[in-house]
Amino acid sequence: RSGGLVQAAVREITLTGDAKDWFTEAPRAPDALPTALAVVQVNNGQPSYGFYREGIADRGYTVDGVLAQSPGIQLPRASVANLSNVRRWDTVVTTREVNGQPDYESALPPAERELVARAVLARCDALDGLSDGLVNDVEACRTAFDPMRDLPTCNGARDGSCLSAAQKGVLSRVFSGPTLAGGAKLYASFPYDSGVGAGGIPFWEFTAPLALDSGAVGQIFKVPPLAGSSTPDQLATWALTTSIDSMVQEINATNATYTESAMSFMTPPDPTNMKGLRIRGGKIMVYHGVGDPIFSVNDSETW
Repeated sequence: RSGGLVQAAVREITLTGDAKDWFTEAPRAPDALPTALAVVQVNNGQPSYGFYREGIADRGYTVDGVLAQSPGIQLPRASVANLSNVRRWDTVVTTREVNGQPDYESALPPAERELVARAVLARCDALDGLSDGLVNDVEACRTAFDPMRDLPTCNGARDGSCLSAAQKGVLSRVFSGPTLAGGAKLYASFPYDSGVGAGGIPFWEFTAPLALDSGAVGQIFKVPPLAGSSTPDQLATWALTTSIDSMVQEINATNATYTESAMSFMTPPDPTNMKGLRIRGGKIMVYHGVGDPIFSVNDSETW
């Protein structure tokens, strides 16, 4: 509580009101909190009287308060969605590998992402009444910006000043959010924002799907997991060729060995039940970057 000296809590209260001793039930050092509390008492001359949790969390626990950053409460679905999106980017890449690693950034390289960012600002920056280089009226921007209309279309080779018609179509579909074969939503849509031109976007959009999500979904989230120790190339092939619908079925599946599905153990059991926290008088504050390319702020807003 004091200057960040205590960053975790003992006897945490879940969103449903059940008490848990985080330091005995989770693989964390049991002496960490008593030591931190002793430091606070020496520093302040009095004991700490509140416990708070801050950070990016995939499963919800709280005490007196929570400051939650980009709460990826549907992580398995977000991972499958990223695999769905990389297949779309795959249709407009010029190269699929950099330094021996899967890399799809050629689908929308820096100059083209900056072009998109400028176009978003041109349509959306002033919607909140102030031209300051920020999209602060996110809701109005949803309809104000149309990539098919507002981005220049290349008549010849791509040179950073335009996008091909195919690129514009892929961009529109990625931001609209992936769907299953029958049309049902797999994951939330993403709002258009100038953050698309930021430096952190390419890793999550173009590298992480095959470097991280293929293993996460294939070897951790799905039931049954892929047999054997799959190589990165094998995981990439599996991720690019396996039915997205079957992946979604398998992150919800169980069997005699794996009795809890990924969507069960990786998501809050009742994410809208705040009764325990409300009775306690606690608070939750959520902040989420509009340009987040992996956990959609639209998903957080829906929650």
